[in-house]
Amino acid sequence: MKSIVMLLAAATSTPALAQDDLEKRVEALEIEVSRNPIEFGAIFDSRYDLLSYTPEGGKKDTVNLNRMLFSLNMSANLTPKLSLHGRYTMSKVYINYGDPHPGAITYAEGRTYNGSQAYMERAYANYSPLEGLTFSFGRLPTVDGPPTHVPDQTTRQGSYPKLSYAYILDGYGMTYEIPGNSGLVFRYIYSPQGWVDQITTDTDWKTRGPNYQSHEVKDADGNVVKVLPDVSDLHTFMLDYNILGSAIARDINIIGIYIQMNGAPYDTVDNDGNLLFGKYSHSTATGYVELVDIAKSGISLNVSHVVSMLKDDVGTDRNYTLNGSASLVGIGYQASLGSFRPFLYGEYLTSTKGYHFYDDIPEEPFSFYSTRGTAFQLSVTHEVEHYGRLKLGYARCQPDYQWGYPIYADADGNIVTESAKTKDKMDSIYASFRVDI
Repeated sequence: MKSIVMLLAAATSTPALAQDDLEKRVEALEIEVSRNPIEFGAIFDSRYDLLSYTPEGGKKDTVNLNRMLFSLNMSANLTPKLSLHGRYTMSKVYINYGDPHPGAITYAEGRTYNGSQAYMERAYANYSPLEGLTFSFGRLPTVDGPPTHVPDQTTRQGSYPKLSYAYILDGYGMTYEIPGNSGLVFRYIYSPQGWVDQITTDTDWKTRGPNYQSHEVKDADGNVVKVLPDVSDLHTFMLDYNILGSAIARDINIIGIYIQMNGAPYDTVDNDGNLLFGKYSHSTATGYVELVDIAKSGISLNVSHVVSMLKDDVGTDRNYTLNGSASLVGIGYQASLGSFRPFLYGEYLTSTKGYHFYDDIPEEPFSFYSTRGTAFQLSVTHEVEHYGRLKLGYARCQPDYQWGYPIYADADGNIVTESAKTKDKMDSIYASFRVDI
């Protein structure tokens, strides 16, 4: 479109150019644009962390960590009703001779920082048959949700608020935006869950059928135990309300989201080598409010609150439910010192011992947002040449309880269903340089 406008401007300033010649050139340009509807973008982030870990009653240990992340974005608006989107991501530790960064547990292959493998992080199509109604299919943008965009001073990157469920999900989505610039959006995401074992022989296929989904594991005596998974699909219900240009704030964003998944199977082994298997259900209800430039003061505020429930069925004598909650408050200020316009930001997290959050793509090495206890971070971000962001910051996590899967076995092999207390401390002084195009 920009090229067409420039062509029109040049044409109208040259009287000698015939009208039919102008129309032919514009038509040729429009045909060329329609043939090449794909647009590309990229995110590059280089980050340095000076990490320190102080175990309870122990000596502080420090490590230098240099990392990089690169994402290649693709989008294609094929027609006013049909579009296609994708993102490849890779990350690595600079010239690493050891293990990946300590503390962070991630299954998103593009963000494990242990190699240069590219991973398809997003791949979905949008189809809008009616005004305001959009259907989505594929690997959906359920990561990098608010408020992660606030300290980076970028646009909102994902649909899920950060504390709800930071996990890459495949599935189907339906979004309905009430017409008339109301700012109110309803979104439903259906993520089908399954457990499909590899079928290695033709006999397996014929005798068990294409829907065979049993899971076979061995107990401590080597006996095969069959677990028939009862996996329930994951459902997400979300309301997203956006208000622009009010007297309260330049931009107000309110999100409410509920996520429910039942019957996901797992197996594990206790300290005595006994096989444990069961199913768990997970649900979260999250509220998020963001106010940008309150009363034209340059101050921004975001508040998140999540209630989580994890129900575990590991046998009739060991069933339990783990309830928890967490609150996150972030305050930012856009300073103006001539050409130097830094964005100052502070964030504080507090949570209960039952809080359980799946942070599959932690930016910080110790999964800041999964802390069972308290955590805070301070940062300053400065824009560099419009596309770049230089960020300096400090983060501390001070958990009161260990984080991880709630079930574990003590030294005697007994199942413990409550996280152990801890007074460990984790700190990071970091600097990052990010480029968005």
